[in-house]
Amino acid sequence: MNAPVETYLLSAIANVEAENGLIGGLLLDNSAFDRISDRLKPEHFFSSTTREIFAEITRQISAGKVCDVVTVGMAMAGTVEMSELNELAQFVPSAANIRRYADMVIERHKSRALMTVSAEISELATDHARTIEDRVEAALGQLAKLIDDAPRDEWISAHEGM
Repeated sequence: MNAPVETYLLSAIANVEAENGLIGGLLLDNSAFDRISDRLKPEHFFSSTTREIFAEITRQISAGKVCDVVTVGMAMAGTVEMSELNELAQFVPSAANIRRYADMVIERHKSRALMTVSAEISELATDHARTIEDRVEAALGQLAKLIDDAPRDEWISAHEGM
């Protein structure tokens, strides 16, 4: 594949800049973790490296430890180079937009999930061993999972929540 096609495909399934910005912001300002910890999980990251770094940052902050390039680098010695972490920390000037970065990372994660579900629905379309009603119900169930798992920002009443 040529470079422009690879870049386009990667941008369709991942937002590397948002992932890097989010990690960089957390390395600069651990308190920003509180703004995203309720919604962002390691599996939302496309890059296995940023996924592992986020998981380590989460471990350290959840344990009440302060984390930065040095502490994360030492914990991940052999997995991630200190220079790579330093580069991520310098990728963004601050953690001011961390919530927005998290939203972008989650949106791309959902896009990848939708691609997976689309492929499964295509397979259902040709599964003539099942009735059309069963296939449509299965497809709707797959799509509903995408919506049910989506983080929600809107307030709901306690009555609705129960």
